[in-house]
Amino acid sequence: MTAVLALIVAALLAHGGEVLRDSADHRPVVDRLVPAVAGITVRLADEGTRLELDAGDHEVVVLGYEGEPYLLVDEGGVFENVLSPSTYLNRSMEGEAPPPEASFHSPPRWERIGEGPVVRWHDHALHVPPGQAMGTRDESSWSVPLRVDGEQVRIEGRMLTRPPVSATPWLLLAAAAAVGAVASLRFTGRRATLALLAVVAVLEVVRLGGIVFGTPTWLASRWEVLSAEWTLSIVGIGLTAAAVVLAGRGRDLESAVAALVGAGVLALAGGVLELDDLSARSVVSAVPDGGHRATVALVLGLGLGVAMRAALALTPGWSTPAPPAPRSGSAPNRADGRRRASPSRPASG
Repeated sequence: MTAVLALIVAALLAHGGEVLRDSADHRPVVDRLVPAVAGITVRLADEGTRLELDAGDHEVVVLGYEGEPYLLVDEGGVFENVLSPSTYLNRSMEGEAPPPEASFHSPPRWERIGEGPVVRWHDHALHVPPGQAMGTRDESSWSVPLRVDGEQVRIEGRMLTRPPVSATPWLLLAAAAAVGAVASLRFTGRRATLALLAVVAVLEVVRLGGIVFGTPTWLASRWEVLSAEWTLSIVGIGLTAAAVVLAGRGRDLESAVAALVGAGVLALAGGVLELDDLSARSVVSAVPDGGHRATVALVLGLGLGVAMRAALALTPGWSTPAPPAPRSGSAPNRADGRRRASPSRPASG
């Protein structure tokens, strides 16, 4: 048990997924090309963190922050200007420092980076401006300049502030799940406790999967996101498996202890530490927002409920449902209906 507690503490210290998936209070929107160009489409990709442009049969040059050529899309593929500072500034949400040779005034040096005619890139125009971040306005506009077949064109869009979200319905769902799990203990036994614990573990896997596959891969690889998120969850899932195995071997006491700790760890990893997701205006997950919030609420509520069930199961009088009382007028015990045995014969003299 000491080793398990040490692993839980280490997992808590390693739990750092928030850096990769900050909840967004704002949403970018692409409105139109000005002027409109037939055959070119622009949309948002990767959870609104990048623009995607399909150039069709046109030659398109995406211009950088000082009007320098940054990206080129034509029949030969997609090319990146390695001497444009925008190339390095757009490689992450925070931006990378350009090398000394990169300059807004340098002639372009193109390097092929894709097949075309589709290109994706991050632009800091998609970030929230300070005034909107401070709540002084609910909407702002942005634009990205292009050259299409030598003509000046721009992508126009807006940044919208998302409406607030209340955590109350999800906390009520968590409370109902916890109360229901505990209240049913009088009518169900150990197998039901383990079944509920398995449900919590499956819900936690769904929550993790949504985060792993919902985070844009240009920001972090699937493995980076998983390794940042799963450390504590894997402890709870492992203890869930241990509780089931121990129960199958008839070691009920050890199984109840594993279920108690495992349920508590899952409730902590997927519920308590993720409470902000219940009120976040948007969450980064492959699961729709409502489904993700419901998963967090159920992991929290059922996890705490199963932990309480396991604790009560270790208490005398709670381990199994009370036996039914005998019915009145029931048939007498078979031993009472036996004829009294005849006295033994005296020994012959």
